[in-house]
Amino acid sequence: MKSITALSEAINNIDIENDVEPNFIKFKVVRLYANNETKTLTGNDKTRANSKNGVYRHKMVDGPIMYIGKAERSTIAQRNASHLTTFRKPLNTNEMSGKKYRNYIADNKLEYIDIRIEYIDLTQYPTMIIPMLELQLMEHYQPLLNQETSI
Repeated sequence: MKSITALSEAINNIDIENDVEPNFIKFKVVRLYANNETKTLTGNDKTRANSKNGVYRHKMVDGPIMYIGKAERSTIAQRNASHLTTFRKPLNTNEMSGKKYRNYIADNKLEYIDIRIEYIDLTQYPTMIIPMLELQLMEHYQPLLNQETSI
């Protein structure tokens, strides 16, 4: 049980601001419109997110962190494509994030929001680390749209 205790302490004592934050890689910026359309403003996957696993976040440009997710069985690019698909197609229920983004835009009477997608590449680590780090990031950042942190 010593090793489990050590693992738990290591996870709980991660220094998000100094050890994790600097490792986020900018993937792309996407505009989500009130009419359910999307437009990629920057990024053409020069980061190779189409072949990487890890954790990612959606941050409003000059605003709060909206969502934190993980890509452990699919790639960063695939997971984010899924989020955008469910935003564009209201009847698609694969992800709840699309509905939550549509509601956020409507509730705040916005024409659109710009979301910067950033990720941490964890491809070289055991996949079991990915959900652990995702939960720590959710606890630290309290993203607006994650059900784990939503009020």
